[in-house]
Amino acid sequence: MDVKISESHEAMSYHAASQVAAYVRARESALICFAGGDTPLRTYQILIEMQKKGRVNLKDSYYVSLDEWVGLGYADKGSCQQMMRDGFYSPAGISESHICLFDGLSGDMSEECEKVEAFIRRFGGIGLAILGIGMNGHIGFNEPNGSDREGCFVIELHEVTKRVGQKYFPNGVPLSKGITIGYKTLEKADEVIYVAGGEKKNEIVKLILNSQPNPEVPATMLKNHHNICFYLSGMSFI
Repeated sequence: MDVKISESHEAMSYHAASQVAAYVRARESALICFAGGDTPLRTYQILIEMQKKGRVNLKDSYYVSLDEWVGLGYADKGSCQQMMRDGFYSPAGISESHICLFDGLSGDMSEECEKVEAFIRRFGGIGLAILGIGMNGHIGFNEPNGSDREGCFVIELHEVTKRVGQKYFPNGVPLSKGITIGYKTLEKADEVIYVAGGEKKNEIVKLILNSQPNPEVPATMLKNHHNICFYLSGMSFI
């Protein structure tokens, strides 16, 4: 486990983006899993800036979504699909054929799980994953004491996730279930990157760094990964 501490969110994002760029440069047609959310957004913007300067080619890689709110789609501002399409895929010029996303509006969530699992199998697994850390320690919608099976699944959202998730939806939306790639699949990635910043994540990140793997805190379940790095900023306990 490697922990890299930055003085600012900007510096943290630059270092995380540099690791992603190095991975992409070394591996053509790699499968990348990017989390949505506020924290990693600047990392994605920096990657786009690097591409414009000719420092990395993001267009040959393939991308799979980490999760989605069940019942929401691209038209819902704040959905995972909307955030990733508008925040990364479109401005980076990623071809639709290189992207596999959960459809939160699908009438068959089992089919959505099978679709994403098949896409991952096509590449022999995920190459690199960038993951945020929720206030309750979740990653994607791997919720406290949730499913530990491999592949993808639908899960009832933890109360903290439902409450904190409202920050993405100014007008409020009903949040009850999520669809996600499970940590049993994420742990098989070549590289795992955690990004977390700000005082609000102080206690949960401290708990993760100082705890043994524990399904009550899902982010701990990957901490013993053979190639994992925590990029952190703005935390007083460090």
